[in-house]
Amino acid sequence: MFKNISIKSFFINKLVLFILFFFLVYPNKLIGMPFGTRELTAILGLILFIVDKSFEVEKNKNIFFTKNFFQIYSMLMLLALISLVTIILNGSIEIEYIRYSIVVSTIIFGSYLLYSLLLKVYPILSFRIIAKYIVLVVLLQIIIALLMFIFPSINTFFLNIQVFNELDNEKIGETLDFRLIGFGTRFFGAGVVNAYALILISFLVSFVKSKKELFFYSISFVLIFIIGMMMSRTTIVGFILSVLVLLFSKTNNKSNRFFFLRYIILIVIILTLIIFLIALLVPKVLEILQVAYNFGFEIFINYFENGSAESESTNRMKEMYVWPESLWTYIWGDGRFYATAGDPFGGYYMGVDIGFIRLIYYFGVFGLLAFYWLQFIAVKMIGKFFFYKHNFFVFVMFLYILILGTKGLADLLYLNLIWCVLWINKEKYSLIEKL
Repeated sequence: MFKNISIKSFFINKLVLFILFFFLVYPNKLIGMPFGTRELTAILGLILFIVDKSFEVEKNKNIFFTKNFFQIYSMLMLLALISLVTIILNGSIEIEYIRYSIVVSTIIFGSYLLYSLLLKVYPILSFRIIAKYIVLVVLLQIIIALLMFIFPSINTFFLNIQVFNELDNEKIGETLDFRLIGFGTRFFGAGVVNAYALILISFLVSFVKSKKELFFYSISFVLIFIIGMMMSRTTIVGFILSVLVLLFSKTNNKSNRFFFLRYIILIVIILTLIIFLIALLVPKVLEILQVAYNFGFEIFINYFENGSAESESTNRMKEMYVWPESLWTYIWGDGRFYATAGDPFGGYYMGVDIGFIRLIYYFGVFGLLAFYWLQFIAVKMIGKFFFYKHNFFVFVMFLYILILGTKGLADLLYLNLIWCVLWINKEKYSLIEKL
């Protein structure tokens, strides 16, 4: 009897853990909620943090803040200071990166909640465990997005339980007929997470211990890539970097790599047969999917048909490379994020959506460097905690962040802080299995 209770409790904890991972990867605001899921996890995490530290005080223990904690917050304060200077010098009202430290704090306390629950379920944490949860929630997300696209009733249900701003409502309305929309994710942001998951899978291949698990990751890789491209073509970045990891990672298990590639070929063949059956039995579904496929793989279609790897999106992106003309802007920025100061729904300043350039326009090169150094610190923390040889992992993940900056303003801090590395102090190093 007690054994059954223990097993039941274990699975309930894993379910709660999965839900928590989902809403940390895909923060959302649902109808009827006074705030979003990110804020909810932050409040719960903050309460837990205060309770934990209170017990430490009662036991005459020092309240320990890790070096990682101070590194992150010192960079956040630097970003806020640079923002304040550029705001004062330019007479701006846009406080984006002063407010940023508050947003990051919600992520940190949400990750503290996650970290605490992880240690209840798993006595030893590893890259495999955390990466697997992230891959699982991304896999669930793309399945939801696919079902939403095929079945109008499912689409209506998921859209109606979410709260959207005016800009999102407008974009969703414009793209609903040819582009997959997820539950709490859409457009460029969806591609960022999909690509992130593909890169994680490429590293996981090295450390998988069973053929069954390797087969699961092969299925996940194919589905996330194909369906992910129908959500956002940014997914292709993760695919390319994943191939590089599989080819050049020194830690990569050659046997696992061989079986992984073989499984992928097998899965592609099976998917081709399934599509053939769909075409015979329910051709209407195939017609619906063909529209999304044409959107997702437009670059490849154009290349094979016209010999040009271009799309409407890439052409529009080229037009957005509008560099500042003033030395002042390069040094101090213009203190502007949006076309209409302080209005996120009125378009971007100078009509530019390119990440690097938007940051320069906002707070100059110094702010740009501080922002990406903060991103680098978080990536390096993950690498050092979970890998004996972490340089290649850090290189690939940071390269991914830099590549994203050439398309949009991608902040991967919210994903990287999910790994809870800020909260692992020296006394708990033994709870981490390095690979």
